[in-house]
Amino acid sequence: GGRGSGTESPSQASLGFPDWGSSYRVSVVETDYEDYALLYSQGSKSPDQDFRMATLYSRTQTPRAELKEKFTEFCKAQGFTEDTIVFLPQTGEGGPAHPGGGD
Repeated sequence: GGRGSGTESPSQASLGFPDWGSSYRVSVVETDYEDYALLYSQGSKSPDQDFRMATLYSRTQTPRAELKEKFTEFCKAQGFTEDTIVFLPQTGEGGPAHPGGGD
């Protein structure tokens, strides 16, 4: 066995984490294939503990304001509260400064 059927949608992936004893589904909610991708993950860590997470990936260190707004609105529509919506710290902190905003 071990041969893939090739019928899986490229925009969805199932990831299994043995230490969690479960798997969860990651869905690509929206992306422009260039600047950003909005992902939604759901599953369960244990029978009585559901796991949900929305993630905004941005190619730039600071996502555009409208991207943040869009992401926040999506999270609220999924029932997330304001205090659970987290924008990850910018990458590259402590590295050389890039005046002018890069490209």
